[in-house]
Amino acid sequence: MDERRDRDRPTLPRDDDPWLWVDGHELVVSSESGVVAPGGWIGAHANTVDAPIAGEFEFRIRLDEVDAIGEPVCRVEEHVVRAHVSTDELLLFDSRLPLRAPSSYCITIAVSRGDFSAARRAYLTVPDQVLRADLVPNRSCVRAGETLAFSLVNDGSTSLFFGVDYSLERKLGEGTWIGCNVEQAWTLAGHTLGPGQRVEQHAILPGRAPPGHYRVGKLVSAVATNLERTLSFEFDIAAED
Repeated sequence: MDERRDRDRPTLPRDDDPWLWVDGHELVVSSESGVVAPGGWIGAHANTVDAPIAGEFEFRIRLDEVDAIGEPVCRVEEHVVRAHVSTDELLLFDSRLPLRAPSSYCITIAVSRGDFSAARRAYLTVPDQVLRADLVPNRSCVRAGETLAFSLVNDGSTSLFFGVDYSLERKLGEGTWIGCNVEQAWTLAGHTLGPGQRVEQHAILPGRAPPGHYRVGKLVSAVATNLERTLSFEFDIAAED
């Protein structure tokens, strides 16, 4: 991983705490945050933890497009809702983001009732709709039964999502490959890899694998996109001396 590049990349502020105290009760004001696809659904909700809070609240919900450090660029939409709040979740705002990428947004919810006022903010990122990645082996020739290390490298600006599984195939002829680990069991674990990062993984080669030309493949997808791709690299298993 390029730690310097990752450290110097501008970042959005952290989301505000969603818990507000009113009349000794907890008022929870929540909204979407994190990584979202272009045109994705967003919303904002309010509820109390233990009992209804007396009086009508005004909720002013504002969606702004922001720059890389969270400063407003333009107003997208704004709504005002007046309602009583109980332990049942109240939907304050339900909309879709613009069909634009890459972009970042801030949802601001201003809450007021009499002399009480507070606000919370949540930040959303719509990533660039690209997938640029590669698999890089540490060796091009190995022996049967060995473990082959390789790196998954994220060269793009969008985080990758992937599992621990991989495919291992042997070449039989021009354009013809046969699977060698189709019965291998995998744990259902998902991982993410940020832009500019790399992670090492391993392929276990069968002890009785015949000499020949092989390839390892791995399916990855780009977070908050509809993009996925099977990356691969080729290598040789050498004959025994």
